[in-house]
Amino acid sequence: MYTAVKYIDCLILLGLYLFFFLPRLKGQPKKNILLKSIYYLYLCIVFYGTLAPIVPTFDAPSINLIPFRDYFFAYGDYHRQIILNILLFMPMGFFMAWHRRKSILSTTLICAAISFAIEVLQPWITINRVCDITDLITNTFGALLGCLLYRAFHRFLDAHNVLS
Repeated sequence: MYTAVKYIDCLILLGLYLFFFLPRLKGQPKKNILLKSIYYLYLCIVFYGTLAPIVPTFDAPSINLIPFRDYFFAYGDYHRQIILNILLFMPMGFFMAWHRRKSILSTTLICAAISFAIEVLQPWITINRVCDITDLITNTFGALLGCLLYRAFHRFLDAHNVLS
């Protein structure tokens, strides 16, 4: 049953891409279509890794409001979790900065809001997930690093007249 639910999620995401996302890209340069398609694929991976499969649970949600609790008490694989959360949201910060071209602060705050939504939803729509303040902090930090990486990348390309 679990495998079937995974495939349904993938089919829904593919359908959204083909019937909603891709038609909106018609007439754009191929480079934009490619980059936006990569961004969509990345968002699907984030969804799949954080919220799929959607199996509503009616248990009391598990919530951790102590920042870096796992680190301080050496619970589980805390180093891996911290690094993966940072790496997971770096592309979001990068792509969001590229797509929106807003300030680093506003882009980071949007990514933080997305992370917050994921954390709040996790214990309610997935099994054995925790709403964790550490995840929110590390996801936001990863998004900030992604924004900064985009800015550095953009300045490098601009300095070498690649963008003009």
